[in-house]
Amino acid sequence: MSLTLALTNGLSGLIASQGALSVVSRNVANANTVGYSRQEASLEQTVIAGEGAGVNLANVSRVVDEFLIRQKREQGSVSGAADVTNTFLQVVQARFGTPQGNSTISNELSDFATAIDTLANNPEDPALRFAVIAAAQSVSRAVSGLATTAQDLRGQADQEIKQSVDIVNAELRNVFELNQQIQAATLSGNDASTLKDQRDLAVVRIAEQVDISTFVSSNGAMSILTGRGQSLIENELFQLQYTPAASVNGSTVFGALTTVPVDPTTLAPIGAGQTLVTSGTSATVTSQIDSGRLKGLFDLRDGTLNDLADQVDTLANAVREQYNAAHNAGVAFPPPNALTGTRAVASSDAFAGTGTMRVAVVDANGAVVGTPADIDLAALGATTVGGLVTAINAALGADGTAAVVNGKLTITATNSANGIAINEGSSQVTGTTQAFSHYFGLNDLFTGSGAIDFAVNTTISSNPARLVTARLSTTATTGQTAVTIGDNSAIQQLGQVTDLANSFSAVGGLLAGTFTLGEYAAAITCLNAARGSEAEARLALEQDLQNSIDHRAASFSGVNVDEEMANMIILQNAFSASAKVMTTANEMLDTLLQMV
Repeated sequence: MSLTLALTNGLSGLIASQGALSVVSRNVANANTVGYSRQEASLEQTVIAGEGAGVNLANVSRVVDEFLIRQKREQGSVSGAADVTNTFLQVVQARFGTPQGNSTISNELSDFATAIDTLANNPEDPALRFAVIAAAQSVSRAVSGLATTAQDLRGQADQEIKQSVDIVNAELRNVFELNQQIQAATLSGNDASTLKDQRDLAVVRIAEQVDISTFVSSNGAMSILTGRGQSLIENELFQLQYTPAASVNGSTVFGALTTVPVDPTTLAPIGAGQTLVTSGTSATVTSQIDSGRLKGLFDLRDGTLNDLADQVDTLANAVREQYNAAHNAGVAFPPPNALTGTRAVASSDAFAGTGTMRVAVVDANGAVVGTPADIDLAALGATTVGGLVTAINAALGADGTAAVVNGKLTITATNSANGIAINEGSSQVTGTTQAFSHYFGLNDLFTGSGAIDFAVNTTISSNPARLVTARLSTTATTGQTAVTIGDNSAIQQLGQVTDLANSFSAVGGLLAGTFTLGEYAAAITCLNAARGSEAEARLALEQDLQNSIDHRAASFSGVNVDEEMANMIILQNAFSASAKVMTTANEMLDTLLQMV
């Protein structure tokens, strides 16, 4: 009986060694496989009727540290947000330039001011007018280009949100299917280590996109929730739903990001979901995502990039307002035959003002034709734009006419050889800080309603002679010279705009304060350069931490080929010893049988 038991012990040793050797060979084969966790064979003594009956391969288990796995997922979410933020902000920095660079908005404004000053020293030189217009167009291209970049990047972030959603949905389906396979393997007593490795990889990919928490039940199935507890996988499969905007601008209303339970086979919704990110404009959107690429993309779309767009809009409005105010105060030489406003008006629109102004018709040499129209807006009695037009017509008589044409105020000299000149004087339109010509935009240098459409007035860019240099005399009478080619008073005032202090409200991270246009443009550049540098530094820090955690996890769960080779030698010796036991027991049993 003892010889039979010896044979049984030896056979069990052979089988156990073979099984353990299979685990070692699997470890060695997957030493460089991403996501593979080292497996370990557990042996246990077999006891029959109180006696040892050999050895048994109890189970094969993964060597993992759940704490490290959880840390790896959490850090993956943080690194995902840092990575996408840095990617976008480096594009911003490349487009906006750095404070030390020569291609910033502040440099363009400085070059524009220099061109104006050069013209002011020689207002008769037509070539210098072209230089001023070219510099103005460089400013407008820089402003509109930066605004377009900001909105384009917001649109790109919105599209990438959908891409991240698609990744999450695909991996959620993968985890749901792996859950079913792991449950089946667990119930049948089969090894599910490889399936669990695959599931862990899928969960890591989900965590890169959105912060999650996980729980594993006794049957091996994993539940996944968002960081704030919304279900993604429990007893049913959930999918994220998001539709990106067709185009993005400052007033775009974005759709909501929701989770919806779906049929695992058809992916058709089977119930009501929950909202992760609300719909609305960037100013009203609220999010329940705290980390991952989705967090970074929403923060970029609705925060950093939107702030940048607002900053550029604020600058564009200030540049347009200040330069238009100065340009409307002057007169080109020779004055144009007609001045057409940029403000949309109707004859029935309310109008009131204070102060006095002068509108005059002058000939090609700048001499007054007819009687100049000196108008006291307060004494005018006009309450509408139509009433103002009537008053101007009455004052100009047969030499000129005013009218609302295609929704714009137009003042025209009757004789095509003559021109219209305006001195705004002390006029101010009620309810604004704008003088008469500035209010109606009769001689605007820059046009547009924001930064995207910020541009040089095409009337001036196509005819640089329309650039103002002089002022209309308020004392010249019929036949006297009221505008001269050598007068540089208006162009000098235009050149002073760059040094004017403007009051700016707090916008997108820029504090409220008083700045010149150049200073405010430089502040935009500095702030966004600082954000870009911060994003780069943060990414490096988070990646170092990610690498450290990955190294620790790999050291614990990864395959050490040298250790596996040592285990292989041990198992080989154990196998040989078990075989020797069986050979010896068999020989003894043969001898015993021969004796009988």
